[in-house]
Amino acid sequence: MYLAGRFIMGLGSNITNGTCPLLITEVAHPRHRGRVTTIYNTLWYLGAIIAAWTCFGTLKGQSGDIQWRLPTGLQCLMPGIQLLAIWFLPESPRWLISKAREEEAREILIKYHANGDADDEFVRWEYTEIVNTLRMEKEMCGTGGNGLVSYYLAAILNTIGIIDAVYAKTASPSAGIAVVAMIFLFYGTAGAAWPGLTVSYTVEILPYNIRAKGLTLCFCFTALSGVFNHLVIECLTIFFFFVETQGPTLEEIAVLFDGENSAAGVAKLQAQEKAMSAHHERLRMEEENLSTR
Repeated sequence: MYLAGRFIMGLGSNITNGTCPLLITEVAHPRHRGRVTTIYNTLWYLGAIIAAWTCFGTLKGQSGDIQWRLPTGLQCLMPGIQLLAIWFLPESPRWLISKAREEEAREILIKYHANGDADDEFVRWEYTEIVNTLRMEKEMCGTGGNGLVSYYLAAILNTIGIIDAVYAKTASPSAGIAVVAMIFLFYGTAGAAWPGLTVSYTVEILPYNIRAKGLTLCFCFTALSGVFNHLVIECLTIFFFFVETQGPTLEEIAVLFDGENSAAGVAKLQAQEKAMSAHHERLRMEEENLSTR
């Protein structure tokens, strides 16, 4: 039963990893989207630290069934909090629009992107751009070195004389301490960058209709490539070929990849024209009001 429970927890964790970044990316304001999505996946290491120290504490300071019941209970607590809190989360505006629930999508954009201001120009433009992009997309229906350290950590520790990860057995404890410090430094750097950006960049560059599928493929290929060490190739590819996505909306990012003649590009022009027309109309009405005074 315990193994079956672990299997169910693992399955649910993978489903969550594939859906939460999508919702965060599609709900967050473009100004905050990159940071929020990246923080989501990076916080995995915070949970890993809490879990590791909890297990260490129960194994060292407790005895009997509490040694495994307490860590297991804490592992169930976090998904339980998510299960209760999910009912208070907003739906994705893009998903609502794709299901012909435009007014609900508009209200969410007004609430979270304009602080409740229904006349906010950015929200009007953003809503129009999303609607036009989804409509045209429908009409036109497109490993890091941390794996090496993780898999061979025991062997690495053995080579420097740390057999039980507590005591150094060699004549040079300072060398062993330096290696351990480098491992912590590596994990700190990798954990702050790679896990979060893998998710946030993937969901930002893909259009709505293939965003979920693309993130799933990203996780699959990341897991498959984890057997090998491609750190150098990954870094070079990112540096020379990845497009910067900080700042623009998801629809504007699609234009960077698909061009001005794509569905997102045409929708962007239509949204700009509509926003400009609304702006000119508002100016005209203000001039008429001034002239009547």
